[in-house]
Amino acid sequence: MAEELDFDDPETVMREARVRFIEAFPGRVRSLTLLFDAMGSPDGEAAGSQATARRMTHQMAGIAGTLGFPSVSAKASDLEQLVVAASQGQTGVKANDISLALMKLSESFAADLAKPEPAWAKAPGRPAGPRVLVAEDDETQLRIVTTWLRAAGYQVSATGDGSDVFNRARLEHPALIILDIDLPGTDGHAICRKLKSSPELATTPVVFMTTRASMSDRLTGVALGADDYLIKPIDQSELILRLSLLLKTRATTTADEHNGLLTYEAFVLAAQERLRRDRAALALVRLPLGREAEVAGAIAGAARRSDLVAMFDAGHVVWLLAAATGEIAAARTADLEKSWPGLIGGAAESAAAGAKSLEALLAEADHQLNGARLGTAKPAAYSPLVLLADDDPSVMRIVDAQLKSAGYRTAMVFDGDAAAAAVAEKQPDLMVLDLMMPKRTGFDVLTEIANAAKRPRVIVLSARGREEDVTRAFGLGADDYMTKPFSPQELMARVARLVR
Repeated sequence: MAEELDFDDPETVMREARVRFIEAFPGRVRSLTLLFDAMGSPDGEAAGSQATARRMTHQMAGIAGTLGFPSVSAKASDLEQLVVAASQGQTGVKANDISLALMKLSESFAADLAKPEPAWAKAPGRPAGPRVLVAEDDETQLRIVTTWLRAAGYQVSATGDGSDVFNRARLEHPALIILDIDLPGTDGHAICRKLKSSPELATTPVVFMTTRASMSDRLTGVALGADDYLIKPIDQSELILRLSLLLKTRATTTADEHNGLLTYEAFVLAAQERLRRDRAALALVRLPLGREAEVAGAIAGAARRSDLVAMFDAGHVVWLLAAATGEIAAARTADLEKSWPGLIGGAAESAAAGAKSLEALLAEADHQLNGARLGTAKPAAYSPLVLLADDDPSVMRIVDAQLKSAGYRTAMVFDGDAAAAAVAEKQPDLMVLDLMMPKRTGFDVLTEIANAAKRPRVIVLSARGREEDVTRAFGLGADDYMTKPFSPQELMARVARLVR
C-alpha cells in the first residue's frame, strides 16, 4: 500500500475521530443488538454474527478510551468477553447477560459524554470561517443549506424575510449572500439591485438559489450583478464548490488593511503560482502566546514586497520568501526569534521552479518547527519509516497523524498478510502492530518476520492486555507492548526510544 502524504494536525485528527465516534455510537449499538439476536439462530448465521460482534466490541474497547470515553472502553471489553464465552459454548452465558451488558455500554456512553471534554477535544482558536447570509423562505430548504454550510466550516446567518436582508447584510458584513428570488417582503431581484448599488456592499458576492431555470431568468440575474446562479434542487457538493471558488477569487485581491497580511486563501493561490515560476523558501512561524496579532504584523512589515505573508491559523504565520534559500529563511526567522521571545520558526526551500509543491514545503517547515520546539530537530533528509498494522481506521488515522507531525514517514496496512508482506517490501524501521487483525494475527506476523532480512523494531498496540498475551508477544520478538486505549503522546515517546 502506498505511503500516505497527509500532514493533518494530530489534535485535529483526534477531534474528528471523537466526533465520528459520537455520531456512530447509536448505530453501532443497534448493529450489536441485531448481531446478538442472530447469535441465537440455529444455522450458520450464528458463527458469522459472533465474529462480527467480537470484532466490533474489540475495536470499540480499543479506541473509545483514547477518544475520551474510558467507561465505554471498559464496558465494551466486558461485552467482548461475553461474546467470546458465548462463541466457545460456555453454558454460564445467558442472553439476558448480553442484553444487560449492552444496556450498561449505552449508559457508560451517556456518562462519559456528560463529563468535561478532554483539552484536545475543544475547538482550536483558529480564525472563524467566512460568514454566509442565506435568505430562503422554505424552512426545510433553509435548514438543509444551513447544515451543509456549517459542516463545511462557514458561519451562517439565516432569514426567511426579504425585507430583512439588506439591513442584516449591513450589520453583519457577510463574505457572501445566498438569495432565493421568490421571497416574501422584498423579492431577490430587488434585494440584489439594492446590494449592488450600495458602496458598502457592492463587492459582496451574491448567489441566486432558485427554481427559476429559464435563460431569461438567468440573464436577469447576471444583469443585476449576481455572481452565480444555482437551480434547485441544490447539490451539496456543487454548492460548496461554487462558494469556495467565489470566495477564493475575491480573496486574491484582498489583504488585511491593518497588518498587510494576505488571507490564507489568497496566499495559497499566489504561492502556488510563485513556486511554479521560481525558486523560493518557506517559513512557518509559531507566534508568541498573547502577542499573535502584534508579531504577525511585525513579520508582514519585515517582509520584502515580493514576499507573501499570511496567517496559517490563530497561532502561526506562513511566509514565502521569493528567490530565497532555506538558509536565508532560517536566518530571517532566527532574527525574529531574537526580537520576539517565544517565537519559533521552521524553514524549507524549493531549489528550482516547480521542484516542490506548497504542501511539501509546509510539511518540511512543520517538521523543522516541531523539531525546534521539542529540541530534537533532525535533518529532513533522514526520516524513519514506521509501518502501521491495524484493522481499525480510527486508530490508524490518529497514530498516522501523530507520527507525521513528529517527522516520521508512514505506511499503513489493514490485515496480517499485508503486514508481513510490507515488512519484506518496505523494510520499515519500526512497526506498530495490532494483534487482532483479519487474515493473520499479530502473533502470526511476529513469527513470520522473525527471520526477515531487515527486521523492524516492533511495538504491539492491542486491546488484549492479559499477561499471557504480553508474554507471548515478547517471546516472539516484540520490543514493546502497549494496551488500548492508549495515550498517543506515550506511544510517540516509545517510538522515539526505539528508533533513535
